[in-house]
Amino acid sequence: MKKILFLQELEFEFLGVMYISAVIKNAGHNCKLLFLNRIKNLDDEIKKYQPDIVAASIMTGIHKNIISAFAQIKKNNPNIITLAGGAHTTFFPECISNPAIDAICLGEGEKSIKTFLDELDNIKKNNIPDIPNFYIKSKDGEIKKCSQFNKYILNLDELPFPDREIYYEHKFMYNIPTRSVIAGRGCPYKCGFCFNEKYTELFGKKQYCRFRSPQNIISEMKLILSRYPTNSFHFMDDTFIMNKKWLLEFLEIYRKEINIPFICLGTANAIDKEIALSLKKSNCHSIFFGIEAGNEDYRIKILNKPIKNSDIINTAKILKKYKLPFKAFNILGFPGETLGQCWETVKLNIQIKTDYPWCALFAPYPGTKLCEYAIQLGELPKNYSPDEIPISFHQRSILKNQDIKKIENLHKFFQTAVLLPFTMPLIKLLIKFPANKLFDYWFGLIYFLVYYRAEKRNFTKTLMFGLKNLKFLIKK
Repeated sequence: MKKILFLQELEFEFLGVMYISAVIKNAGHNCKLLFLNRIKNLDDEIKKYQPDIVAASIMTGIHKNIISAFAQIKKNNPNIITLAGGAHTTFFPECISNPAIDAICLGEGEKSIKTFLDELDNIKKNNIPDIPNFYIKSKDGEIKKCSQFNKYILNLDELPFPDREIYYEHKFMYNIPTRSVIAGRGCPYKCGFCFNEKYTELFGKKQYCRFRSPQNIISEMKLILSRYPTNSFHFMDDTFIMNKKWLLEFLEIYRKEINIPFICLGTANAIDKEIALSLKKSNCHSIFFGIEAGNEDYRIKILNKPIKNSDIINTAKILKKYKLPFKAFNILGFPGETLGQCWETVKLNIQIKTDYPWCALFAPYPGTKLCEYAIQLGELPKNYSPDEIPISFHQRSILKNQDIKKIENLHKFFQTAVLLPFTMPLIKLLIKFPANKLFDYWFGLIYFLVYYRAEKRNFTKTLMFGLKNLKFLIKK
């Protein structure tokens, strides 16, 4: 039996960690998770738990803090194996060259993690095996890359239900009554700012989008309701409403057997009256979808997001008709985007009366088409690396753009402008001033209030969550 310790920075339950933990525990091993910002002394925690492996699912930007923790662990505990997975290792596998990382997993790891644990003793003896989806470093620094990749897990019903105990043994996580669920995996779109296209290049386009059976999801939800205080569900899928036939079948069962409020994500070109009505009847609290850029030409031609303004406007009208509040995701500061185009994004949200406006600053991820475009425009250096990405897409932009300082300030007042359009003349004046802490804290306050309303979470618990994660919103 092996002991695996997961490390995490953001206080949020990630389904990827829960699925991997479930597979590990089903194989007879132990798992535990610690939040770095709640640890007084990492070395003491390591001595107490004595893990065989310290693991983390890491995102680009936050990866630097996790790798720093790995380095501290390796310095004092050289026999512990450090394992990284998640989006960062999948798209930047060269990170294994860092001395703090012993192994990485690319793509979906549920099929291969058990093999990795079975081979752990050999790995420690420097007999490095060939494990699908894994790159493993020997003691002399040689990296053994897998000779093949496991493709997608086609039948998602075969997976064990996510291990929620790994999070809920922490009381503050247990007491958050909104439970995350995922109904499927994969996305059919190829937005220029996203890794999705790169992912399909690595693992194949065929059968990338997969759904669990409706009854499998319902069974998981019933189990959750029997074990944990739950007042709502949040479907984390990017494409929850993509398959209309599947969706209507699922919602009918959900209505009859679960019927508590839920939140889901969709796209503005896939929502029609039948879907909206079914969502409303099934106790959907709100739906989230992406606008990204308000300028239609830029959205379609540069972002490669084939959604027209008319799609967005019509979808908003349908959702308003059926009294379904919606959150719209927006991004400011794209390569070559002008301040005027950013104001178009604000005005489109005002026009459709977005209930819960959300906005980020563009984060250029190397390997995506938008990052390459920024380099072509001279807004990023040719040697730009993922280590330069800010820890959060709410803090600052790293593009060299003549309007970028004003755009950064507009980001801080985006939600205010959409919810209170009469403030626009004042905001147009304010964004001319240098960035300052007052702008940052105003943004943090409005962001918290919008998040609280959109997610329907407990006020006190949401406030505590926000304060703990404030560093992801406010620049130091």
